[in-house]
Amino acid sequence: MRKFIVVLIILVSIKNLTAQALSASVIDSLEALADKEVRLGESAYQTQHYDQADKHYTNATNTFLLLARTDPDRFELLLAATLLDYAALCFDMSDYQRAESFALQSLAIRRKYAVQKGLSNSSAVAIASGNLGILYLYQKQFSKAKPHLEEALSIFNVLAETDPEQYEPWRAKYLIQMAAFYREQYDFAKAEKFNQEGVALYRRLAVQSPEINEPELSGALVSTGNTYLSWKKFDEAENAYTEALQIHYRLVRKDSTRYEPELANILNSLASCYIYQNKLDRGEEMLLQSIAIRRRLAALDPALYEFYLAISLGNMGVLLCNKKEYARSIPFYEESIGIRRRQAADNPQMHEPDLATQLIHLGSVYNDLGEPQRALPYFEEALEIRRRLDELYPEVYRPLLADLLMRSGDLYVQLADSSKAKKAYLESIGVYANLLASGADHFKPGLSETLNSLGMLYLAGKSYDSALSVFDKQKEILEKPGDEPSADNRQDLAYCYNNIATAQLGLGKLDPARVALDRSRQLDPGNSWLYRNLACYYALKNDPEAAVQNLSKAADLGYDDPEWLAREKSLDSVRKHPRFKTIAARIAKNAEQ
Repeated sequence: MRKFIVVLIILVSIKNLTAQALSASVIDSLEALADKEVRLGESAYQTQHYDQADKHYTNATNTFLLLARTDPDRFELLLAATLLDYAALCFDMSDYQRAESFALQSLAIRRKYAVQKGLSNSSAVAIASGNLGILYLYQKQFSKAKPHLEEALSIFNVLAETDPEQYEPWRAKYLIQMAAFYREQYDFAKAEKFNQEGVALYRRLAVQSPEINEPELSGALVSTGNTYLSWKKFDEAENAYTEALQIHYRLVRKDSTRYEPELANILNSLASCYIYQNKLDRGEEMLLQSIAIRRRLAALDPALYEFYLAISLGNMGVLLCNKKEYARSIPFYEESIGIRRRQAADNPQMHEPDLATQLIHLGSVYNDLGEPQRALPYFEEALEIRRRLDELYPEVYRPLLADLLMRSGDLYVQLADSSKAKKAYLESIGVYANLLASGADHFKPGLSETLNSLGMLYLAGKSYDSALSVFDKQKEILEKPGDEPSADNRQDLAYCYNNIATAQLGLGKLDPARVALDRSRQLDPGNSWLYRNLACYYALKNDPEAAVQNLSKAADLGYDDPEWLAREKSLDSVRKHPRFKTIAARIAKNAEQ
C-alpha cells in the first residue's frame, strides 16, 4: 500500500519532477503501473468501452512521458507504442484530430530511433507511418495519405525479401491498403492491380498458415469485391464476396464466437452486390442471415454489436425499397434509427454520420409513399447533422452535404415551396462548385443533376431567362467542345438540350430552339420529350400538321403528362385538329400505365 501511495503522489506531481528525483524502485513501480494501464486500455478498447479506454491510455501515456524524460533509451519506444494504440482508439472514436497528433508523435519517436540505430528500413517506422496513412485515407486527405502508405509498403517490400515469414503478411496488408487508396481515388484499374497482388500473396500465406492467414485472405477478397462493386463490375464483385463468404463459413464451423462477426459483414457486402444486380431475393436472404447473427451478438453485448445490427437493418430497408415494399421497410429503418440515436447521444462524432444517413432513407420512404410532409422532419434533422459534420471534417462530409441539399430541394418542390427549394439548390451548387475547384471532377454528375433540378424549377415558374442560364451551365459540364460525349453523358445531354429548347421556346426564340432540338435528336432520337417540344415548336411556327405528327410520335414513345398537355399555351392553335383528342387520350393512357 505504501508503494502505491508513493506512485500516486508522483503521478499528481509530474510537472514538478526531474529525472534525478526518481529512484530505481519508483521507476520500476511507474513502469508496472503504465503497463497495467495499457492492458486495461486494450481490454476496454476491445469491448468498445471507449471512455474507459481513453482514461487508461491517458494515464499510460502520461506515465511513459515521465519515464521517457528519465530514461529515453528505455522508455521512448514504449511511449511510441502506447501513442499508436491511443491513436487507434481516437480513430475509432472519430476524434481524428487527437488520432493524428498521437500518430505523428509516435512516428517522430520511431524515426528518431531508426536514425540513431542506422536503420534504413525500420518495421516500427513502417507500422507508424502506415497507420497514419490509413487515418488520412479515411478522412479522404489523399495527398497526405499516399506518401505514408507508400512508405509502409516500400519498407515491407524490402524487409520481406530477407525475412518473408515475418514481413510478407505486413506487405500483403499494405498492398490491400494501397488498393483502398486508389479505389477512393476512383482509379479502379490501379486498385484492382494492388488487390490482385495482395490476394495472391494471402493465398500463398494461407496455404502455409491457414489458421492465421485464411481470415486475412477473406478480408482481401472483400476489399477486391469493394473495388469491383465501386467499378460496377458486379459479376467480379460477386465472385470475390462469395469466395470470402465460403472461407468464413468454414471458419465459423471451427470457432463461431471469433468469426461470426466478420461473417455478418461479408453477408452484408454480398447483399449490397445483389442489390446492385437487382437480385433482390438473394440479397434479402443474405441480409436475413446477417441480421440473425447480429441480433444474437447484440443481445450478448449491445455496446459492441448493436452498431453492426443497425447497419444490417438499414441495408434491409434499402433492399425492400428497391423491391418497392416501402411500408415493409419502415420498421427496419425505425429500429436502425433508434439504435443510432442512443449511440449518438453518447458519441455524436462516431454515430451521427450513420444516423443522418438512416434519417434520409426513412424520409425518402415517406416521400415515395406520397407523404412528403412526413418526410420533411427527417430531412431537416439530417441536414442539421451534416452541416455540423462538414464544419469538423469537410473532406469527408462536404460531398454528402451537397447531395442532401439537392435532395432537400427536390422535397421542397414536392411541397410546393419554391423559395426553399431554390435556396437549397443554390447552396448545393455552391458546395459542388467548391469541390470541383479543388480538382475533384468526379463530382460533376452531382453538380449537373442539381443544375438540372434548379433549371426545371425556373421552367415551372416560367423564369425562362434564369432557366436558360442554368441549363447552359449544365451543358458546359456535360459537353466538351470537339469531344463526343460519353455514353453516360449522352442521354443527360440530350435532356439538357431539350430543356434549353423549352426555355428558348418560352422566350419566343424559335430558331435557337430548333438548333437545340436537332442536337437533342442527334444524341437521343428515342426521347419522347424531344417530340413534345418539336410539337410546341411547329405549333408556334403555325404548322399544325407537323405539330400533331410530333405530338403523336411523343405518345408513341411513351410521353405521359396529360396535365402538361392540358395547360400548355403553345399548343392552343392545334387543339381543334381532328387528331388532337385521340393523341391526348393516348398520353393519358400512358400515364395510367
